[in-house]
Amino acid sequence: MLFSTIPQPKGDPETLIKVDYGPTDAEWRYNEKSGRYVRWSDGKPHFDANTNNQVTSANVVLLYAWHQYDVTIVESEFQAHKSYSIEIQLWTLGTNACLP
Repeated sequence: MLFSTIPQPKGDPETLIKVDYGPTDAEWRYNEKSGRYVRWSDGKPHFDANTNNQVTSANVVLLYAWHQYDVTIVESEFQAHKSYSIEIQLWTLGTNACLP
């Protein structure tokens, strides 16, 4: 993953970013007043458990990655139903893999 400190050309911010993430619908809504994106989950504000403030971000980047169940790790078990851990395979091929 390559990161550059050089700002990209200015443009208009996207006002709504929706992500269907399985059983959860995540949204990032742009707030013009603050100039930040605020996060919503299943139509409700998403709050930080430590600060009790709604989660915000200056930028939102969507990365598509393969999700693989890891059946060696049980995250929870309820009424004989097991929820397994998910490995999000987000790897690069080296420091220059993302360069054009």
